[in-house]
Amino acid sequence: MTLVHFAAQSQSALAAELLLVAGVVVDVGDRNGNRARFDAVFSYRVAATLQVLLAAGVDPERQNAKGVSPRALADLRLRPALAAVARSAAVGTRCGP
Repeated sequence: MTLVHFAAQSQSALAAELLLVAGVVVDVGDRNGNRARFDAVFSYRVAATLQVLLAAGVDPERQNAKGVSPRALADLRLRPALAAVARSAAVGTRCGP
């Protein structure tokens, strides 16, 4: 787990933003292939953290080791209005490897 994963799971938009400003790579998977955006959707309590990660340009379609993308998780887990926010990242934009 990276610091960005921890910020996402903790729902700390400020920590996520500070890490991004410091140049931390956002789109790094943990041992299960989950990236910070996946963790933000899974741990969702406030939209701000998810919006910070979306602004960083993470790929909403990048799947984890189980074949689940953050976009698919948002569609299953979040109410429709928030799922629309989670889907709003530009397709084809990636940060990191």
